[in-house]
Amino acid sequence: MSLIGCTERKTMSTLTLIDSLLEKDSMEEASAHLDALDVTNMSEEEKAYFYLLRTSYYKETNETCISDSFINKSIAYYEQSSDKKKLVRAYCIRSYFLYDTEKAPEAILQLKKAEELAEKEKDNKLLVQVYSCLSSYNLFSGNIRAALSYAHKTKSHALQVGDKRWIGFSNLTLFTIYYNMNRTDSADFYIKESLPYAKYQSLRVRPLFYNNIAVYYIEKKDLEKAKQYLHHSLSIFPHTHTYYLLAKIYSEEKEEEKADSFWHKALQEKDFRQRLDIMQEYSDWLTQQERYKEASEVSMQFIALKDSLSNVSEREGISEALHHYNKKRVEKMLWRYGRWVLLMLVFIAAAVFLLLKRHRSKVKRMRFEAADIHAQIVKYQQQLQELKSANHEYQQKLTDRQEKIISNQEKIELLEQKIEKLQNRQKEMFSKGKSLYDKLQSGESLILWKQSDMRNFIEFYQIQNYNLFEKLENKSESYSLNQKVYFILLDMGKSEEQIKQIMNLSEGALRTMRYRIRRKGGEDE
Repeated sequence: MSLIGCTERKTMSTLTLIDSLLEKDSMEEASAHLDALDVTNMSEEEKAYFYLLRTSYYKETNETCISDSFINKSIAYYEQSSDKKKLVRAYCIRSYFLYDTEKAPEAILQLKKAEELAEKEKDNKLLVQVYSCLSSYNLFSGNIRAALSYAHKTKSHALQVGDKRWIGFSNLTLFTIYYNMNRTDSADFYIKESLPYAKYQSLRVRPLFYNNIAVYYIEKKDLEKAKQYLHHSLSIFPHTHTYYLLAKIYSEEKEEEKADSFWHKALQEKDFRQRLDIMQEYSDWLTQQERYKEASEVSMQFIALKDSLSNVSEREGISEALHHYNKKRVEKMLWRYGRWVLLMLVFIAAAVFLLLKRHRSKVKRMRFEAADIHAQIVKYQQQLQELKSANHEYQQKLTDRQEKIISNQEKIELLEQKIEKLQNRQKEMFSKGKSLYDKLQSGESLILWKQSDMRNFIEFYQIQNYNLFEKLENKSESYSLNQKVYFILLDMGKSEEQIKQIMNLSEGALRTMRYRIRRKGGEDE
């Protein structure tokens, strides 16, 4: 009993050591300890911890996780135990693998569970990880406002923890969000904030960190600075995205030989969708270089890869099942057929042996065997016909699924068009709101503004000062457009005289507005 207890303590001590190694980014040492452990003799608690650490290692090293059964076992255990912090970590890891297999809604659901638990535990370190994941997933899904809110939360809690790695990563995330919103001033601010924290990132994250900084300098047309960061990124780890960015730069600089070399390296990208984008740009570049034959070859590869990507999962699943089914049936049939052929040969040999003594018995036996063989042939013909019918049925199902894929692709294209229209509308609103904002700054009045002008102005300012509107939306009663404009003018530092002039209000009208705002629980001072 004492020996068992000692072994359990040793195993738990090893698991705790592995956890600390993963946190320190010592992946090789952590992997060696994980491989050395024997899960068969572990307790349920140790198994749950082991599976959590194993899948965490897969996540951190970007290795393929064959099944999510490991992390599901951890979740099942921790949902029944009191260790909710490990449950939060397990939810986060499972969300990563779900999102990586294009199950975004399920991934977000796991993260919302993790968020609720982490907030109950009041663990800032866990909250940083949860908020960071929620920010990234919302950004990739196009939900910019939610991504921005979670990015600010990530930085706030990272500052409380004092974790320089997460502070730098949250600054870089905020840069990415503002860069996508075309908010250049804010993007400039956060990229500069993130630079001092690059050295604190892990060796796996640091190259991507430098790549994002390089994108910033590419946008600024400072290509030499961008190349400096990209080559530094390659010296740490050769990411295909780094090759792609260098190919773009050297293409723009007309250095054909270098550009061609980096395009070829970028095409080693394992992600099919990213490779499609790279192939498209490479084909366009070859056309610009009047290398039409090569451009045509790349275009044909692009079409083949795109068609393959559209139905590869469905086709492979059906083909594999059909191939496995046919193989088993044929093997079974051949085995039976071979058995009967062998028996036939034995009987024939016996008949030849007895020919000299029992001619009549031999004739009868041969007739019996012939009849039996004929019956077997008929049976095998029926089995072959069944296999042909099964093949035809599977082929019909494959055709139906291909038609469904085409229909889904048309729906995807329609949704993309709608998204593009909405994005164009959003840009138009921001542009109008910015123009109206500039007019107010110069002292113009809003007496001639329409309701749509006020909404555009409010929408623009809401992005400028997110905290102001978050505070207003938390009130039990909503504010009118005029009242929101009044709050914005106060936030812009306008005096009462200026506000009366801009909004064309008398002294009494201004007092009435302030009275109504106070009734709603607002503060106008």
